[in-house]
Amino acid sequence: MNPSVFSQWSVIALVLLVSVVFLVHRQWPKVFGRFRRSLVIWMLRPMRWAWVRRAGRMVAPVPTVKGFAGGSCGGCGGCGTKSVE
Repeated sequence: MNPSVFSQWSVIALVLLVSVVFLVHRQWPKVFGRFRRSLVIWMLRPMRWAWVRRAGRMVAPVPTVKGFAGGSCGGCGGCGTKSVE
């Protein structure tokens, strides 16, 4: 296989992968979140290489604390509830 043809197909495969991830994220956010959490749990196991654990920390969703600021969203205070700081 010619190197330029290989690079073209590599770029096409990468674009296709990114578009599928975007589609799943937009259309089925719960499925995407479940898959993301299970992937992160797999990546953060102690027996994994350091670079895999580092990538898992980068992929991990930001933890949220529900009900902390008095509002249902976690609170900027814009809806009339007072946030605790």
